[in-house]
Amino acid sequence: MKLKAVLETLDGLDEAVQAFYTEKDGKFYLSVDGLIDHPDAKSVKTALDKERQAKRDLETKVTELTDKYSGLPEDFSVDEYNRLKDSGGGDINQKLADQRARLTQEKDTAVKKAETERDSYKSRVEKLASENAINTALAEANVAPHMQKAVRAMFQSQIKVDYEGDEAIVTIENLPVVDKIKAWAGTEEGKYFVAAPANGGGGGGNNKPGTGNNDKDNPYTKEGFNLTKQAELEKSDPTKAAQLKAAAGK
Repeated sequence: MKLKAVLETLDGLDEAVQAFYTEKDGKFYLSVDGLIDHPDAKSVKTALDKERQAKRDLETKVTELTDKYSGLPEDFSVDEYNRLKDSGGGDINQKLADQRARLTQEKDTAVKKAETERDSYKSRVEKLASENAINTALAEANVAPHMQKAVRAMFQSQIKVDYEGDEAIVTIENLPVVDKIKAWAGTEEGKYFVAAPANGGGGGGNNKPGTGNNDKDNPYTKEGFNLTKQAELEKSDPTKAAQLKAAAGK
């Protein structure tokens, strides 16, 4: 028997099994030693920590460069610097102007490079944080393994990443990704993608896709096959039609 990672209640659970759960914030969490050492979890966390540190370092570098060159005049340009250099002016004011122009050019180049690198690392951090969030959500919502690719495709474009300090906060429609996908999995639309038979899922237990208790309501299954309903559904709601096809294994 597989134990769920998170439970809303321990009612009906064998007392010997209840001992493996710890209550926190009204929910019960399976106590697991060594989860952080799992190869998949460890590699994602290591990569995420590395990208976060690189992002912090680059932001510090951008700040230092901005502060260093903030006192330079705004009216100096690279073109003016090149003109003065070619003219061979020798007075002190001219030399100072040339120096300011050179420093301004160096500042602009250095800041632009640092900002480009920072943005690149930020993008990597957000990608890793998004993947980690949706993988956790699929597991907690008990989405059937053969349905996970389709569910990822449905929700990937809706994911938003914000920051609280250095921490990436991943949400869908202002909800944590786990909460959003778990709520969706309990809907009429989502239940076809859930593995647990108790939830009426389309991929539950040893059943194949499209052989659950609701097959008679799915016009793409053998039990509920109906060409007229298929045509109507594909015209009125193509997204739901695609989901029911996937639930039926087509």
